[in-house]
Amino acid sequence: MSDSEEQRLRQIFENAKALSPIDRADLLERIFGTFDSTGQSEIDQKWAQESEERLGAYRSGLLDAEPVEQVLKRIDSSTDS
Repeated sequence: MSDSEEQRLRQIFENAKALSPIDRADLLERIFGTFDSTGQSEIDQKWAQESEERLGAYRSGLLDAEPVEQVLKRIDSSTDS
């Protein structure tokens, strides 16, 4: 990587760090989407299964829920550096 590419990459990184956690997650999803998606359907299937299991655990009282505002606040406070 050339010096100018390295500098450009550092600037992109600094700009990304300034985004909110939700916007950073969206950016990551977009970047990951540019990679080869071989096996993506298997991953999606496993996440769907995991989601159903978590929902079942929540509905049966085995898993507690937390308001999204509290989750986002915790994420924001953990990334304030």
